[in-house]
Amino acid sequence: MTAKAVRQALIEEKGWTDEQLPHANTIGVILNRHGYRSRRVQKKKPIKPVEETDAIFETVRQENAQSDQRPDSLRISIGTKAKVNVGPFSRRGQSRGACAAAAADHDFKPEHKRVPFGILDVMGGWLTILFGTSRETSDFIVDCLQHWWHDNHER
Repeated sequence: MTAKAVRQALIEEKGWTDEQLPHANTIGVILNRHGYRSRRVQKKKPIKPVEETDAIFETVRQENAQSDQRPDSLRISIGTKAKVNVGPFSRRGQSRGACAAAAADHDFKPEHKRVPFGILDVMGGWLTILFGTSRETSDFIVDCLQHWWHDNHER
């Protein structure tokens, strides 16, 4: 709980008035003094697997195997990655080439942002990477799939 939330809880649940309580910053100092510091949450609790998980994955494996045997079947894997800033950035000061690349002295504002979207033809081993300017919206994904299909449906 934040100090502000503690203050609000004292008002709502314990009946204190706004005038009776110190400012949220003062409450934060008092909480810190007593060892109730703001700490990062530690992700230690294991997620209990669903009992049917193994059965679900076995069914998926069987369906994939049956689909792979059919000549009219297409199985693809799709996904997006982190947005890429486009501009004269130093990229950690490394560049491979005959001469050093020129870069901006600060990486504050990119000229553009590109969103990479990958489509893997699992059976054929073909990977296509498309770049868009929008976020990872359903329209962006559909546009990429349509573009990919237009270029690859004959194969």
